[in-house]
Amino acid sequence: MRNPYQSSRRSQKNSVDLEQPVERYRFFIHQIIEYKQVWGLFKDGWAIGATSQGGQVLPVWAAKHYALACKNQSWADYQAMNLSLEKFIFELLPYAEQENVKLSIMMTPDGQSVFLDAQKVLLDLKNFLYEIYSQAPQFFQQNPDVPLPRKIRLN
Repeated sequence: MRNPYQSSRRSQKNSVDLEQPVERYRFFIHQIIEYKQVWGLFKDGWAIGATSQGGQVLPVWAAKHYALACKNQSWADYQAMNLSLEKFIFELLPYAEQENVKLSIMMTPDGQSVFLDAQKVLLDLKNFLYEIYSQAPQFFQQNPDVPLPRKIRLN
């Protein structure tokens, strides 16, 4: 299976270098808003990983093929499952914050990831949604399943 994180067209002016953590995170935020879903691995519950310090992390991806690329020995029996953007924002992120579970954003097949607190991800989503709202408020009329930024509450 080809590694979806490596682009064969990296020389394109508008391509995103998904090997860079900051670019992977930006890509994640933009993609989950555009497609209104987040992907994880699921089998009797969401796949949970660990940091090198022993903290729990919940791996999430912007698309199914990224999640599938990370099925490894311990997650071999897991299936890629999506979660709506609304459930991600209003249910999963608050739960992860409450349980002190970090998010592992766009983990690569070799285990590289961006580890962030759920509150940071929520803040970045809210800020990006405000940016969209200020530039193209009609986006929210055309996409009623994308929450308005003012409805997102930060703790």
